[in-house]
Amino acid sequence: MPITLNTPKSKITSYIVERIKRMEQVLVSRLCYIGEQCVNHARNLPSPNVADYNDLPKIPPHQPNYIDWTGNLRSSIGYVVSVDGEIVNESRFEPIKGGTEGAAQGREYAESLVSQYPKGICLIVVAGMRYAEYVTEMRHAKYAAARGYDVIDSAELLARQLVPQMLKQLGLQ
Repeated sequence: MPITLNTPKSKITSYIVERIKRMEQVLVSRLCYIGEQCVNHARNLPSPNVADYNDLPKIPPHQPNYIDWTGNLRSSIGYVVSVDGEIVNESRFEPIKGGTEGAAQGREYAESLVSQYPKGICLIVVAGMRYAEYVTEMRHAKYAAARGYDVIDSAELLARQLVPQMLKQLGLQ
């Protein structure tokens, strides 16, 4: 005698929706962790001591790290995570060395980029000062006179390594 099981379609739908929400929460949580790692990496890059460079014309080459004169550029480094165009989490954009202008510009810039990604789950890591691209490595810069310093370039490489690892661990790649 055959046994028949009848599961209502609404229960199946509700189960699938719940699993998707749970996976979304896991992805957001892990992207926030990766965002924090990228921000910490970029903000902790060494910077030559400003006190050693009082005479500007005699500054020796100090690549790959820029001199953190005001703290604004490092303060502008942060991240946001968005889901379907809505920010669900973001870094604190804490001022470093009094760089409150940088922290504000970084947050504003990161939040402005979210609208470019209206679908899906997105991690955006930024250096939000207007001059960040001028200071950064030449491979990213629009400016021919870019200085070639590592602002968030190595943090980008870190994210490009960690995100695929995370997706593989979750069985999504």
